[in-house]
This record gives sequence, structure tokens and C-alpha cells, in this order.
Amino acid sequence: LHADLQVLMEGLPASVNYRDLTVADFRSVRDRVDAVWSLARSTRMIEIDGQMVEINGAAEALAERLSGEPQAKRERMVGTNTQLDLRMRLAGMRAALRRVEFWADARDGGNTGPFRTYVWQPVSEAVTRYRTQRNDYVNRFLVLLKTIEPTLKPGKIAAPELADGMVFADRSALLHALLHTGNESNLRKLLLGYQWASERPDGSLDTTRWDGFLKRMHAEKRITKADWDFVQATWNLLEEIKPSAQAAHKRMFGHYFAEITAEPVQTPFGELAGGYVPAITDSLLVPEARTHGAMDDLLAGQNSPMFPAVTRGFTKGRIQNYTKPLALDLRMLPAHIDKVARFATLGPVLRDAARLVTRNRTFRSAMDAVDPTAVESMLVPCSSARPLRR
Repeated sequence: LHADLQVLMEGLPASVNYRDLTVADFRSVRDRVDAVWSLARSTRMIEIDGQMVEINGAAEALAERLSGEPQAKRERMVGTNTQLDLRMRLAGMRAALRRVEFWADARDGGNTGPFRTYVWQPVSEAVTRYRTQRNDYVNRFLVLLKTIEPTLKPGKIAAPELADGMVFADRSALLHALLHTGNESNLRKLLLGYQWASERPDGSLDTTRWDGFLKRMHAEKRITKADWDFVQATWNLLEEIKPSAQAAHKRMFGHYFAEITAEPVQTPFGELAGGYVPAITDSLLVPEARTHGAMDDLLAGQNSPMFPAVTRGFTKGRIQNYTKPLALDLRMLPAHIDKVARFATLGPVLRDAARLVTRNRTFRSAMDAVDPTAVESMLVPCSSARPLRR
């Protein structure tokens, strides 16, 4: 048992000993191992039409289809050859301009074959699902926004209770701040990031200043029941997107992201259930946020703010203590919805496509022998970053 535990502890900080682990720490180790096993099982498989298919079998089918095609002419030369390099660049440009669907059909001889089945169709169908899901959720958010649109007028909102000279740029910023009150983690990051609250010796938050500000906003009817209804409806909408993102995260990283628990919010109009919005650091106020801005891209991992995640055990304190000013702008939420929809629908499929067309030696050898420019100039941009050219 000791030996097994030591194996599980590999990769953790040297100061961590399994005999000193709390229950939460041990669960973190267990989840890491489960993720490794899950990924190991899926390494040799890709999903086609809802069924798991061995990647080597798909690669062999593609290679067999290429076996009857003429081989590309090659020149074996040492050193730099300007004309050869130019021909390769021109060939790459031609490949980039080809529509993948027509290219796949041509490789299959005009019939439904392995190139349409394994290369074109999975990504094409995923793109359709992505656009459908994104449009649905973004349009629903815009409908919610319409309910408060007449009140979103330009004008600063003074907040002297929070700090001397403190103002919200507009009501959009104020409402986005309210969206961060639906769980303890977001509220902590919001208030400590802007220094609108202080931390007591026992770790709890002293929210006196924030509470005083909200009391005045309610008294002056600057925050109304319609505003809180909008906030809860937005939380509910983002909660609906989560199951598909969870499934994609499990498939890509081997485990589900740990979810932040919504906390009830007390308002003058009754208790709200609470919820989550992404806690994204304001890149204008925090320079390092600009450096890490790309972590919300399509293949973002579990530490991305696009997911309602907490980190267990020995890394929890480090993440929770990172409190910097958050970006407050409702216009960011449609972009967040788009990113989650892209991740949930396209992420696993593009990962499978990339593993097949770029990393499988059987396919690459056969493809490079026939068309050495196709993968890098046409298929890689589609499988790794953006949807197939349609």
C-alpha cells in the first residue's frame, strides 16, 4: 500500500507526504490518477457517429485508400534550393485554398469513404452543433438583456462606501459586479480584488462596505427587482451550458471540472439561489492578465476561468488567494458563452482529428507520400484551431 501511494504521489510537490494528506488532498490525488487512466484508455480511440473507433484502424483505412494514388515527386537535395522551396510554398497555398469537403470526396473517389467518414464528417457535424448551440444561448442571453436594456444608460455611479473616489463606469459594470455575488469564490475575488472588503483573522470576509453600498443602491432604486431577476436568469442560463462542457472536459482531460457551489443571495426582494459567471481578471488593470489571455481558447484546461472550477487540496489556497480586479462588462458574457459552446462541441472532435491527421504515423506517412502539403497547409488549421473551410 505504501509503495502504491508513493507512485500516486509522483509529480506532486516534494514536501507533500501521503501520510500527511487530508481527505481532500487524497481525493485530489485519486482524481489525478483516475484522469490518467481515463486518458490512457482513450488515447487509441476516436469517436465517429457516437461510436468509439480505434485510431489505428481509421488510419489504416485512410492509408489503404491512398495506396493506389500516384506518389508525389521528390528531390533529394542537401542544402537550400530556392526553386524547390518556392514550389513547396505554392503547393501549400493551393492546399490552403482547397475546400476540405471536395478534397475528401476526391480522395474517396466520389463516394462515401474513409476520408469523409474520419476526416470531414466528424468536424463538419461538430461545427453545425457549435453554431446551433452558440446561437441558441447567445440569443437567449440577448433576450434577457432586453429586459433591462432601457436602464443601461451611460453615466457613472458613485460608490464612496467602497473607497474614496470609487465609481462604476456605468450600470453594466454594476450589474456584472452583482453577477459575481452568486458564490463565495467569485464574491471573494471581486471584493478583495478591488479592496472593497477585508479579510478577518479567521479567513472570513468583512463585507460591511459592500453591504452598505448595496443598501444605498436599493434605497435609491439604482438596483431594482428587475436587475436581480436578470442576474438570476443569467446564472440559470450559464448553468444550462455546463453539462455539455462537463462531458467535453471529461473526454479531453479525463475528469470533470470541480464545480463551485452556488450560494443563496439575500436581496430586498427575496432570496436568490445564486450561481456562477467567469471570474476574468481585468487586463487593463492587471498587466499579467494580458499575458495569460489565451488560456480561454478552444482547448483550455481546467484552470481556465471559463469553467466554474475550484482546485482541491494543496493547490486550493494558492488559487483562492489570487485576487486581482475583475473585468466588469456585460458585453463579455456573449463571448464567454461562445467559448464554452466551442469547447463543448468542437473541442473533443478537433482533438481527435488532430491526433489522427498529425500524430498518427501510418496516416502521415501515406499522406505525405501522396501530398506532402495537405496536412500542414489544409488539415492542421482546421483540426487544431478553427473550423473546417466550408
